[in-house]
Amino acid sequence: AIADLRGNCLAVLTVFPLVVITVMIRGAGDARTPFVFTALWIALSLFFCPVLLVGAFGFPAFGIAGVAYGNLIASGIALVALIIYLYLKGHVLALRGADLRHLVTDTRQLSLLFTRR
Repeated sequence: AIADLRGNCLAVLTVFPLVVITVMIRGAGDARTPFVFTALWIALSLFFCPVLLVGAFGFPAFGIAGVAYGNLIASGIALVALIIYLYLKGHVLALRGADLRHLVTDTRQLSLLFTRR
């Protein structure tokens, strides 16, 4: 259960920005782009979660933690694809210059997930 919780906590680092960006795009009046990238996330999750759960196709079996890792991978791929799409389209939400610093994760806080007390 702890491994699953750690995996889900890691997945929040990709799920939260993905959801926030898609909500902002919807707020800007575009409903199609968030739909496409949310569908990509779901499709990848439907593949990676069971594969990492049981260890199919040469992937290692992680048990229940594999579901969290599958969601992490799926949401990470969808997030990166969405960001690339925003830059290629020159979208107003694409971060530029000094705003890119907001994408950096504080490693001190991230290490708290893996430190035993």
